[in-house]
Amino acid sequence: MSTALLLKETLTLILAGGQGERLAPLTRDRAKPAVPFGGLYRIIDFTLSNCINSGLKRIYVLTQYKSQSLDDHLRLGWNIFSSAFDEFLFAVPPQLRTGASWYLGTADAVAQNIGLLRMRQPRRVWSSARRMGVVTVAADNRIVSFQEKPARPRAIPGQPDLAWVNMGVYVFETDALIRWVTGGGRRGVVRDFGRDILPRAVRRRSVFAHPFRDGVSNYWRDIGTLDSYYEASMDLLRVAPPFNLYDTTFPVHSLVRPRPPSKTVFAGGEPGRIGVAHDSLVCNGCIISGGRVERSILSPDVRIHSYSTVEDSILFDRVDVGRHARIRRAIIDKGVRIPAGATIGFAAEADARRFPVTASGVVVVAKGEQLE
Repeated sequence: MSTALLLKETLTLILAGGQGERLAPLTRDRAKPAVPFGGLYRIIDFTLSNCINSGLKRIYVLTQYKSQSLDDHLRLGWNIFSSAFDEFLFAVPPQLRTGASWYLGTADAVAQNIGLLRMRQPRRVWSSARRMGVVTVAADNRIVSFQEKPARPRAIPGQPDLAWVNMGVYVFETDALIRWVTGGGRRGVVRDFGRDILPRAVRRRSVFAHPFRDGVSNYWRDIGTLDSYYEASMDLLRVAPPFNLYDTTFPVHSLVRPRPPSKTVFAGGEPGRIGVAHDSLVCNGCIISGGRVERSILSPDVRIHSYSTVEDSILFDRVDVGRHARIRRAIIDKGVRIPAGATIGFAAEADARRFPVTASGVVVVAKGEQLE
């Protein structure tokens, strides 16, 4: 069977039901996959675009936690599939088909949707889960051990500072997947791939790794914490970013609403009143009106007013920065209005009394926060 036909008959399950506690407060009102990233996108857009660009177009997204914004995004932004060619993308919340519980883990989410696998009869199943573990790999790429979030990861032989980590992308034969997620008739609860299934599978069956080589065209980062999310966002601002949003061979799809072009205003007027942006991503609908933006990401419809400065920061949709305000190393969620003269990111103790601050000192302002 050709690779193209095999991919066409592959069913993709994206496990998008996690709470994403370590990304709070960005996940206070939304699921982790719905968190904005890169100005125009949501986190899930990169997973879905990877599927589409790889020829995988039969997709179930298993949702659960605060999924309304994610459901809306999928419905409005990802209605690009042709049912005539058996292409689809469906969001599947818990339906209590197999018991009285919601999804209790990554494997349990699949187990509760076995009916979908049997109905579609895929040749393989591709499961994308948001967990990490450490693997030991033999010369033939066979996995010989699996540790889920170990305190002391096993290093790569000869490279004591490095370890092979689980990216959370799994390929199963359908019958084998059903057998593993249901426990194969054995007693005990099977809830998670990393904790329950993979360690047992490695001991009993031949499980192989596909090494992901991180180079010019391959990029993977864990963005499960606020600091890692911030660092991955700042990667996009490099002169030669490790993940290039402008690579036309790997288009990233998303919901794009009609917006006017971004603009800067006030040049040559009053001293210090000039709208400029350097080394930044500035999305449509933004107006930099006499303020200065450096090394930052401005999502759609952001307003930067006169004499204000924004440095090394991520501003979500419709953030409004008042006159003479100063912002540095901050993540500011949707719709927040920064009052005139306010400062964020310049006084660690004062910031910590008002906002969450990460270990590296990034200040996070939650959606709907009322500032004075």
